[in-house]
Amino acid sequence: MNHLPADLSPEAAAWLQTQMVIANAQTAAILREEIDKSDEWATGVFCVVRDLMGELLADDPRVGRALAKAWKPAALSYERGDEVGPGAEPMLRLEARRMLYRFFVSLGFMPGQ
Repeated sequence: MNHLPADLSPEAAAWLQTQMVIANAQTAAILREEIDKSDEWATGVFCVVRDLMGELLADDPRVGRALAKAWKPAALSYERGDEVGPGAEPMLRLEARRMLYRFFVSLGFMPGQ
């Protein structure tokens, strides 16, 4: 779809289109950098939660049993791909709990099956 004025010469139209492509690429690069920064920050927060949970679970097994009651259904929902309809919990939120649940079950800090 061409949204350029009809009275532009082919050379001017080509130049203008090139400028728009360059501007879009620059904007995309800036947005990609911001996304990468946010992703790294979120990964850091996840690591902090993992480390803190490990300490808590090692000190008090009741914490693992209590969290497993909420995290196991989230893990199963994620693995089934249950994100459907309005009000459904987004898969990325389910995924974080599934990762932590499976990790701590494998270490023996939470009941599994």
